[in-house]
Amino acid sequence: ILYTFDPIHLPEQFLSRYTNNVNPVRPIVQIPQGILTQIQQQAISEHPNECCGLLSGLISSGFALVRHCFPLTNTLQSPTRFLSDPKEMFQAHKEIRRRQESLLVVYHSHPHSEPIPSAEDLRQSLSPAVACLIIGFPQRVPVWRIWWLNEEHYFPAEYQILTTNSSTE
Repeated sequence: ILYTFDPIHLPEQFLSRYTNNVNPVRPIVQIPQGILTQIQQQAISEHPNECCGLLSGLISSGFALVRHCFPLTNTLQSPTRFLSDPKEMFQAHKEIRRRQESLLVVYHSHPHSEPIPSAEDLRQSLSPAVACLIIGFPQRVPVWRIWWLNEEHYFPAEYQILTTNSSTE
């Protein structure tokens, strides 16, 4: 099943950042249900603070297949910001290279709001080529979305949820 995010359902204050911008062609993110469950459990266990981590995998034929999850420590221990532990980040990148994979997604949580990129998320964006998964808890119920970010704008990513298992770290 291919999912897309309809910008019509974005709150009015977010439409200006979404519309009137060219969204370059990006791969469809394929993410195993087990990894989504792991991210949700991490976000719940670290609530009320933001959680963070990395997802790696392979890019091929227009798809970005997530294969591994690397949960990271939020050294800020903040409900509104995150900063990944530098040693853990280094180890995750080292392991991604060892596996001959690519960094596909940076993820974090918004413990008290919708999973829509904030101005801080745009400023902190790692790369326009790396997707951003945000899990939010607007009504204490987890909701997540995947985005492509650059320094000024964000675009919804197309994604597929896979029911097959994949590894996690």
